Amino acid sequence: MEYSNNQYGEVFADVYDDWYHDLDPVEDVVEFVRQLAEHTSVLELGVGTGRLAIPLAQSGLRVVGIDSSPAMLAALSAKPDGHLVEALLGHMVADMPDEQFGVVLLAYNTLFNLLTEPEQLECLVQSAK
Repeated sequence: MEYSNNQYGEVFADVYDDWYHDLDPVEDVVEFVRQLAEHTSVLELGVGTGRLAIPLAQSGLRVVGIDSSPAMLAALSAKPDGHLVEALLGHMVADMPDEQFGVVLLAYNTLFNLLTEPEQLECLVQSAK
């Protein structure tokens, strides 16, 4: 069986929040990103279920999130305040929005959902634009 970029989300969408709810102190991440963003917008690559994106949006930041998993985005949109995140279905490199963001967030192990080093490097290059 060959692994693809969106399999992670399709397999783990229903358990992701249970497994990873205590990964980082979300409040600390929100405060740090708010300071970096300085009232600009935030792009979260691999937004998943919105574990970070929703609290960031609740804090008043405009948050755009992209994910290749329809199941993860469905879980995000089903949450209270999930509508605060502008969720995009797409590949985090090939479909990166063509606009400037104050912060591009690539949390936890998301970078490694890109399966090749060239793809990972391209993600970082695109994020820096």
